[in-house]
Formats: sequence, structure tokens, C-alpha cells
Amino acid sequence: MYIICLATDYDGTLAHNGVVDPSTVEALIDFKRSGRKLVLVTGRELPDLSRCLSRLDLFDRVVAENGALLYNPATRKEQPLAPEPPEKPLTVVAALGPRMMALSAELADGAHPYNTTPEHTAQARAILGPGKLLCPEVWVLLENDRARARSVARQALSHYLQLDNYVRGWRRQGFGDDELAGGGSDRFLEAMVAWGDEGAIRARIQQHWDAGADHVCIQPIGPQGSRQLDERVLDLLAPARRS
Repeated sequence: MYIICLATDYDGTLAHNGVVDPSTVEALIDFKRSGRKLVLVTGRELPDLSRCLSRLDLFDRVVAENGALLYNPATRKEQPLAPEPPEKPLTVVAALGPRMMALSAELADGAHPYNTTPEHTAQARAILGPGKLLCPEVWVLLENDRARARSVARQALSHYLQLDNYVRGWRRQGFGDDELAGGGSDRFLEAMVAWGDEGAIRARIQQHWDAGADHVCIQPIGPQGSRQLDERVLDLLAPARRS
């Protein structure tokens, strides 16, 4: 089999931590010398990509911005692959701490906190002020057994307990290091995950709305602790079900 064109991703394929190793650049040069075509496909915006990769000239075409833009490095021609949206898209920042929340209020249309409590939602609304979107995320688990719910919640949150940004955020929300150790205390787990029947889950969602949320993003936990979608939760909470 003879390959006439190679299309490759940027992050995690050509680049690691945003940087392309010199040996990778040499390999791309050798490939081009063989007379074959190179195409770069990336979700990055073109100006950002140009800053990160000095050898864009090695590519015959660049498909950037998740397929929204086709770029020819030889002619520097940019060709949008879709019409401009009729309305300007909203920008919502994944903000946790007070400084990022203030930045969201100043420069964006709102904020999307993750792994937070209704009390955090109230604090976020106070920082954002009126007129800005506040869209917190809530883990939800359709499970009535307390011990089982805590075990499943502990599995779902184990990854985040290893990440400094979330740990710092939980400290600001009033959880001590002892509550974040060993997979999380019972109080911590029950604050992070809305578990129980439909009524209990809806009550937790309502707490975020009462605290100033405009939209509450639910993230169902599978019955085995996985992040696989639990269709039962969506069926119960679908807005059309109560219309």
C-alpha cells in the first residue's frame, strides 16, 4: 500500500504539551520530500496554531477550529467552511475561584462551575451580578441505598480528588483536608452528588436554582460508578415529562 496523503492531529499526536519535538519536524520534512501531501487537522484556532507551530509551511492544507476553517499555508488563504452564525455565540467560562468568576463577569457571558455546592452557586451569583449566565454542574445518582450511593460517588470523584484546582476549590467551599482524604468523607460525598429518588435529585437541583443558577447541568453517574450515561435519570428529569 502506498500512502499519498497523511492527515494528522496536532495536540497529543504531533505535539506534546503544545510543543512539536525537532525529531518530529524532521520526520515531516522527510515525508514531504517524498512528494506526498501533508494535512494538519486540529481544533485549535489558526492564530494560536501559528504561534505554537513555526513550520506550518510543511503542510499542504490545515483544517482548523474543529473543521470550521480551511487554510492554505502556501497562499495564506483562509476559507471558512460554514457560514457565520446568525447570532454571536455566547462565551461561558469554566470558572471555580473568585478571580476567574470575576473575570467571567467582566469579559464573558457567564460561568460554568464544576464540582460545586449550592452555597458556591450563591457566592458565584454575587460575584457575577445580574444578567450573566450561571450554569453549575451537579452529579446525580439514582440510588436509594446510602452505603451504595457513597461507594459509587467515591468512585466517580476519585479522579478529581487528585487535581489541585478542584481540591483548592473544595477547601474554599469549607471542606478540610481530612474530608478530602481517603476518597472523601460522607459529608463531602453527599454535598457533591445528588443521590436518591427523583424527588431528592430534583430538590438538590432546585437548591442551585434558588441560589441564583440560570441553568443546572446534570451529570448522571452509572449504577456501577462509571460515567456512562444513565438513561433512567434523563427519562425522569426530562423537561417534557412534566409539561
